[in-house]
Amino acid sequence: MDEEGQARRSLDIYDIGTDCRSPRLLSAIKDARPASRSKPVERANEGDFAPDGRTYYATNLRSGTVYPIDISDPQRPVVLAKWSMPSNERTSGLAVSSDGNHAYFTLYGEGAASPNAAAAGPTNGIVIADVSDVQTRKAHPQVRVIGALVWGDGSASHQIIPVTIAGKPFVVATDEGGSGDTNASGWKAACASGLPAWSMARIVDISDPVHPRVTSELKLEVNDPANCDQVLPDLAGLSGFTYGSHYCSIDDAHDAKLLACGYFESGLRVFDIRNSGKPREIAYFVPPSVTTPSPGSLNNSTSAKGRPDHCSAQTRFDSKTSVLFTTCQDNGFLALRLVDRPAGGDK
Repeated sequence: MDEEGQARRSLDIYDIGTDCRSPRLLSAIKDARPASRSKPVERANEGDFAPDGRTYYATNLRSGTVYPIDISDPQRPVVLAKWSMPSNERTSGLAVSSDGNHAYFTLYGEGAASPNAAAAGPTNGIVIADVSDVQTRKAHPQVRVIGALVWGDGSASHQIIPVTIAGKPFVVATDEGGSGDTNASGWKAACASGLPAWSMARIVDISDPVHPRVTSELKLEVNDPANCDQVLPDLAGLSGFTYGSHYCSIDDAHDAKLLACGYFESGLRVFDIRNSGKPREIAYFVPPSVTTPSPGSLNNSTSAKGRPDHCSAQTRFDSKTSVLFTTCQDNGFLALRLVDRPAGGDK
């Protein structure tokens, strides 16, 4: 219960099959333990469905716990287990393999330029786990770590997408932070260390799930430490999310060719990833700055004063029409068409 005695919902399940314009609440899992508004005890951060639709995995970023929930009967969901990430790590996004037996978790950790990483080293990356006990509905299901990977040139691992590229299994992992903290001192520390100061996505080969390895990083010019002197003056007086990545999306999980990534202040970028070791940016869209945010914007009129828009949402591909659907926080819903580039022209 919260301070007003109201139970807090952690997971709501709605029926949209009858009329998607009027979703109907089927069930809600509630956390009724005492908690203050400022520091909830348990709160879902992100989650994902097993492909067969029988299980929903929810994460709690603060505590680093994962909850597999049986939603076979969506009106009566059942929490099957509570699993803590290894070494008390935190986790944000996750994804589940096509057969439901493996899960891919983000390690929401520190980069190499963070003061907290001085003693322990970087703690940011991914974990690959066996969740077959959950998939087969064994009593008291256990989650077993298969492999893990950490990297120091990013932090706050946020999203993970399992994909197949040219017949091989990979994950796309996206960070929310650069190598240092997300403030002026953190950016300067990253630059001084010769590391990226702002977040990016990377492609990870999981052919050997025990030993995953990074095959490529999707760097923009802003991620090159050689450009720090040009970029840092842009951000004087700012902190938090600026030029870094947030969510990425792919055109086809089973035969991925294109990857679209949204950035807080670097627009939407589209990459050709058919060669997983050498991804290539092929298109971009940077929305105009506005002084009046769109209806439903997460930003208010005090922040929409000509600043760069935040394109932090996921993108959806329509391969038949070459259209991308996304939202940016000030400009709202956007439908963008990929067009051929004239020889020698801009993207």
